Formats: sequence, structure tokens, C-alpha cells
Amino acid sequence: MDAYTLSTDIYCEMCATDIALINIDTHLKGPFTDGGGEADIPQHCTTCDLFLENPLTDIGHNYVQLACDWNTSTKHTVALKIWSDFYNIKPQNRRNNDV
Repeated sequence: MDAYTLSTDIYCEMCATDIALINIDTHLKGPFTDGGGEADIPQHCTTCDLFLENPLTDIGHNYVQLACDWNTSTKHTVALKIWSDFYNIKPQNRRNNDV
């Protein structure tokens, strides 16, 4: 999925198009393939929160694995499900006393 940047924010193609139409003086950079490229965290559009399906570094894979393993609330369940499916990461059901 293509991604666009403006300053430190990242956008999906639809939101980037909307931003460019609203403010023609905006200088978006992109498109960048693979959701903006490899990163330490899963990238989401700043405006609409769409998951951009970017590849992860080793640090990023560890981040998603730990987030899935230690999730104890339903607040981020949807994002974790999307991430674990996309990156093929299976929760290991760790307990608080596991290290």
C-alpha cells in the first residue's frame, strides 16, 4: 500500500489526496511503497488510522510479538488482530510472572 508523508506524519493515499486538494500549497512526499517502508512499529495513517501494511524491522517484530503476548485489555484488540494476521505472529499467552 502506498504511503505519503508530510513533516513527521504519514498518510494513506486517500487522505493524502484529500490534504492535497484542500491545500494545494501542501508538499506531500511520496508515494512510498510498502506502507512507507520498513519501520520499528506498524504504521497507521495519521488521519484515518488505516493500517498501512509496512514491513517491520526485527525490533518491530519483537514489538508486535510482545504487544500480542501481553495484551490484557480489549482497547487495542482490533489493531493487534490486524497486526498478528498481517505479520503472521501468534500470541504466546505469557503470564505476568513469565520473563
